[in-house]
Amino acid sequence: MKKWIIGGFLLFLIALGFYQFDRMGGFNEIVIDIQEIEAIDLTGIYFKGVPEDEAIGLAFQTMGDLQSKASGSTLHTIYFVEPAGKRDTMEVFVGLEDRFILESEGFSKQSFPAGTSVVAHIEANRFVMPSPNKIKQKMEAFALENGLNKPKVFIDMLLGPDEVRVVAPIVK
Repeated sequence: MKKWIIGGFLLFLIALGFYQFDRMGGFNEIVIDIQEIEAIDLTGIYFKGVPEDEAIGLAFQTMGDLQSKASGSTLHTIYFVEPAGKRDTMEVFVGLEDRFILESEGFSKQSFPAGTSVVAHIEANRFVMPSPNKIKQKMEAFALENGLNKPKVFIDMLLGPDEVRVVAPIVK
């Protein structure tokens, strides 16, 4: 009798876990398509160091503060080198569109010309969102399936706490 109760309880916990995962968007598909985009001109902070460095948090905070003051702006991140662990070196750019930053002194710039891009749209809670590597692999496979060159740069646009758009310009 106890085995049935324990088994039923375990099944209930598993079902509850799947329900929560689904509710948070864990089963949502990554929507990928090809779009012609306008030039992307960004101004922000370039960081190279370890993820535990206070400077990376300060960079995100600085750009987040600027974003909150600029209605309609979107925070962009470009990971040139992603860390595999807490002690690995990472290279990241955090910025906003040029038009939202009036005083650009002390900031870095990143520009990408207009053209064909592979664009992915992800809607899920950050705890169940697919990993950046999984998203990149799907976007690269999609580009190759559609006769495009493999993208080299992936620009994350943080549209909201549970919504990310990834733009990968295609270099011809």
